[in-house]
Amino acid sequence: MTYNLTKEFLEYEYLIKKKSATIIAKEVGCSIYPIYRLLRKYKIPIRGISEANKGSINRTKYKKKVISRDYIYIRCPNHPNRTTGNYVLEHRLVVEKSLKRYLHPNEIVHHINGNRQDNRLCNLAVVTPNNHERHTLLKIAQKRIRKLERQLKGD
Repeated sequence: MTYNLTKEFLEYEYLIKKKSATIIAKEVGCSIYPIYRLLRKYKIPIRGISEANKGSINRTKYKKKVISRDYIYIRCPNHPNRTTGNYVLEHRLVVEKSLKRYLHPNEIVHHINGNRQDNRLCNLAVVTPNNHERHTLLKIAQKRIRKLERQLKGD
């Protein structure tokens, strides 16, 4: 299968907006391999893993713990929004570091790919509670539709 992705599109998404190849592939509806092939073809410099993970928290420095529902917590005894056990959700820390401010309690950090332990900055988005509910319901509906489509093809 071929994908008609222009050099300008990839430069804008990958270099300007700093999206990962994985995120671009998901938005376009293909695997990451055609994205990397086109990046090389168009001579667009591919970011290394350390640059791709820029903005994420170096977990080895901090005491981490998976407390509930697959979320990663980091021990931060001085954080204003810490839990009673002095832990803060890692994805909130990553976004706060990027924004250079604490998040308000009504701000929700959404994991774009749905993986609660993927706390790379490119996978996180700050949303309102209404928008977050809309994102979540949409993903659930899409997942259910894909499952039903697979069942229909199997019959």
